[in-house]
Amino acid sequence: MKKRNNKSKSGLTKIASANFVLAFTMAFFLITMFMATNNMPVAYAADNSGETTTPPATINANNKILQGSRWIFIDGSLEVGDDMQGTDPVTKKNYPLYCIERKKEVTANPVYKYEKEADSKYEAGLAWLLSKTYPQVTNTGYMAPKKDASGATKMNTNDEKKYVTQFAIWYYLQLNGEDELTDAELKTLETKASEGDYYAKLVVQIATDANNYNKANQGAATISVDANNLDFTVSNGNLVSKELTVNSNKSDLITKYTVSVAGNSYGAVIVDKDGKTGAALEIAKGDTFKVSVPLENITKAQTFKLNVKVTANLSISKVYFYKADDAGEQRPLIALPGTVDTSFDVTLTRIDKIDASNNKPVSGAVISIKDANGNEVTKFETTSDSKYISLKAGDYTLQEISSPDGYELNKDVVKFTVKNDGTITVAVMKNTPTVAVPQTASNIPTYLYIVGALIIVAGAVVVCSVAKTEKNR
Repeated sequence: MKKRNNKSKSGLTKIASANFVLAFTMAFFLITMFMATNNMPVAYAADNSGETTTPPATINANNKILQGSRWIFIDGSLEVGDDMQGTDPVTKKNYPLYCIERKKEVTANPVYKYEKEADSKYEAGLAWLLSKTYPQVTNTGYMAPKKDASGATKMNTNDEKKYVTQFAIWYYLQLNGEDELTDAELKTLETKASEGDYYAKLVVQIATDANNYNKANQGAATISVDANNLDFTVSNGNLVSKELTVNSNKSDLITKYTVSVAGNSYGAVIVDKDGKTGAALEIAKGDTFKVSVPLENITKAQTFKLNVKVTANLSISKVYFYKADDAGEQRPLIALPGTVDTSFDVTLTRIDKIDASNNKPVSGAVISIKDANGNEVTKFETTSDSKYISLKAGDYTLQEISSPDGYELNKDVVKFTVKNDGTITVAVMKNTPTVAVPQTASNIPTYLYIVGALIIVAGAVVVCSVAKTEKNR
């Protein structure tokens, strides 16, 4: 009896072993199938801008100003003053002088007091005229020496350049309601210009061009930088903005720009078009610049607010009129360079696109950001780096336009709010990996079915053999 029980136990042990073999082979088969199909191609489910210049209170004229009592348009003579210089008695800076009115007396070494700024209705054109003529320009443009129809060289001396500049000023003021020329003189000038007289023609051209400029560019100089929705990319460990351009309504008068960062505790720098960097950098008119910040200084920060200031240097900013104590004397004008500036704040919003299964970055998704009114602010494709953008304070939404390969389209709309205190806003959108579901038997290679079937049959044979042996016993 005891012997039979031992045999029974032995048989049960063998059956259990056979069942284990069968279970193991089935598990092995399923794991093999999973690994194979997981590597197979699958079908996925569907400006604050302000102009600055300060005129001297008085100027000491150390030479006579051009009087113009005789001039070439009437009798062929050419009369000019000396160097036409005025000196600021405080700074000792010299200014070229031209006069506003003709045919008035000038005393020796007069002192002129500040009277007023040139009338805003024509100041822009007058500043432009003075920036294009002598002594601001000496040998180019209007002031370039040229030959007339007879072959004679004109504008070859500074006297000629002073003379043409002065009469262009008078004619320009005449075009803008200041009666500097008599009717007879005006007619003579325009007639000679139409007949081809070199000097008369040049005077009329300069004044006419200045008048056209004035009509299109009234008012003070302004500059601006379109830094709205400023886009950043990660490059060599830095967060680098897109290229920025300075725009101005008086670009003809601008000589250069200075761009600087203030309130800077993040190591931010300005980058010019040649890759030069600095906390403050000069850039040429027409050139672009970027803002760059070390990425490690951003990832550690809770807030980020950077002020970028742009200052433009103008060759001539304002035109000022002066007068002597004696009302019968000439009234000179001086043109001063100046600056105009603007600034803008840079804040940061970080957009993270991650895999819902492992929280790793997802590349290749196309994302749209819209403001509270539903207007699209920007659209971009995600990369393995977080996306940074400078947005104005307000409410926004984040929406996926197209998903990358291997992920389902996220149809959720993510809402986020950008504060005005510099807090770094973080918006996160997740993508769920697409689960590969075989559509037909053809998705699995035939040999895997054969191997699996053989494994299962072999396991079944073992079980049956063990069971039959036990029964015979």
